[in-house]
Amino acid sequence: MQSTQTQSSIGIGFFAIAALFFAIVAIWLTMVSNNNANLRQLDRGESQRQLVFAMRDAAHQRNLALFRMVALQDAFARDSEYLRFKESAGHFIIARQQLLKQFVDANTTKHWEKLKPLIQHSETLQNAIVEMIMEDNNASALALIQQEFIPTQRRVSRELSKMLNATREDIIAKLDAASAATHTHYKIILLLVLVATSVGYVIAKMVVRRNVEAHNVLQTKNQQVHALNAAMSKPHTTIEEQISSILKLGSEFLRLESVLLFKREFNLPATVLDRHPATPTLQTHSEQQLVDYLPNTIEDTEILLVTPSSPSKVPVSLSELLQIEGITTLIATKLKATSRTEHFVVFLQKKNIPLPSDANELIDLLSNKLTVLLEQQETLSYLQHARLAAETANKAKNVFLANITDTLRTPLNSIMNYSQELRGKLTQQQDIECNDDLDKILESGQQLNSLISNLLDMTQLESGSMTLEHQHLDIGLLLQDIKTELEPTISKTGSHFELQTLNELGTMHSDSSRIRQVLMTLLSFAGRLTQQDRISLTAWREPCPEDDWLYFEIKDNGNGISKKQLNHLFKMIITDSLDNEVAPVSAEIQLAISKKICELLGGDILVDSKPNHGTTFTVCLP
Repeated sequence: MQSTQTQSSIGIGFFAIAALFFAIVAIWLTMVSNNNANLRQLDRGESQRQLVFAMRDAAHQRNLALFRMVALQDAFARDSEYLRFKESAGHFIIARQQLLKQFVDANTTKHWEKLKPLIQHSETLQNAIVEMIMEDNNASALALIQQEFIPTQRRVSRELSKMLNATREDIIAKLDAASAATHTHYKIILLLVLVATSVGYVIAKMVVRRNVEAHNVLQTKNQQVHALNAAMSKPHTTIEEQISSILKLGSEFLRLESVLLFKREFNLPATVLDRHPATPTLQTHSEQQLVDYLPNTIEDTEILLVTPSSPSKVPVSLSELLQIEGITTLIATKLKATSRTEHFVVFLQKKNIPLPSDANELIDLLSNKLTVLLEQQETLSYLQHARLAAETANKAKNVFLANITDTLRTPLNSIMNYSQELRGKLTQQQDIECNDDLDKILESGQQLNSLISNLLDMTQLESGSMTLEHQHLDIGLLLQDIKTELEPTISKTGSHFELQTLNELGTMHSDSSRIRQVLMTLLSFAGRLTQQDRISLTAWREPCPEDDWLYFEIKDNGNGISKKQLNHLFKMIITDSLDNEVAPVSAEIQLAISKKICELLGGDILVDSKPNHGTTFTVCLP
């Protein structure tokens, strides 16, 4: 409201300045027009004075010509003066005609009415004097000049002087009037300029104040947003603590005493989730009544506002409740709604404190922040339940696998033991056909036993229960044992097994059985990839500042592995990434287990392979 009034005042001020500007321009143009008119009057008066001077000068020259004619005895000289007399008379007549033609006003007419009979009488006397002179009657001419002509000319000169004085006085009066009018106009213009300057100063001050207020509002808004973001991103705090911080900040921003956050589930009473301050502002039963009433009153995306200066839109029962509890201001809005749950926030005030001008914007901002936190809380709760369910299912799976492997291993060991015992007896009796069948039973039993062992290892790795037995071991002897055990098997495929050591291997402190398991798995895998070719195991020791590292390189010249298959080679999942005839499901599991064992030992397995160029596994162990 205040901002609108300020804008209206600024608009009126600009309109007033524009009106003053146009008034100044109009007065200035009027003053210029009057000055131009006065200049024209001055020019006209000056022309009138020049004509009067010309008449007086012509009359004077004519008088002189008469006096000279009386004094001259020479007829030729007298004729020459007569011509000058006629010329001066002509000049007098021309000046008189121009004066009467151009300046016919009351002042000129008044003086001319007095001059006209005198000039006519003077002309009559001049003509009579000229005739007397031409008749050589100079004495009579001189007497007439002295008796009548000179007094008449004096009267003419006085009237012409009066006419000049009147013209000069008229010009001076007009100049004074024009000067007074100009000064008046200047004063008016100066006054208008002062008024316009004052109005402009007031407008500038209002604009500056409005800009300062807008800057302060923007700065306050930025500080509020920063405070809310800081509360939401504060480290080592739970979502519940962040929600409490947002509610506290909201009550401070809106200048309200308390705030409630509650939810209502389908067909269940409303439940208060959080409040600020922690101590309820309302009585317990009143608070419950309030949160029960509001969900049925607030529409979607609506802000319910109850203040002392605005009529209430709430039901009578809720209005009575607010009066009983002394609530003067109530602001409520819906935050988040699903098909079964609704969340609401309510701000309360018992003191008669006005709300901020941007209360609606603040409520929208707080609602958005609380909605984000509630969604995060719901998502986190869902993820926690899902993780707990997954952990429970995984634990049950591991227990089941551990139990089933132990359960399967007992009868399997009995089958294998009885098969070996029976094979020994049949061998003595030279029963070749039964001996082949027993070999197949033993081989299948060994494969099943290996698969059960892999499942048990996989279960222990996933649950983190696998234990390592570290001891000092001779690396050279371990590699010789592996060669002795695997060489016959590799030879059956037509391949040749080579063992090389690049330097003195010495001993290491680690789990020999797990290292043996890893190397046996990789060599067996290489044997499956290679037919009638060479398989090599190269080992070397590299000294490092902290500890020495041992490297075991298993290399074959087989068909290799594609890039797509390499991406799934060590994943502990059963995929169709490898050809089952080359590497069955048990081989995939064994590779993943070997990778995990190396990581437990502090090392890693690296692989490099290209189709039709063989495969190289490198085991790195500290």
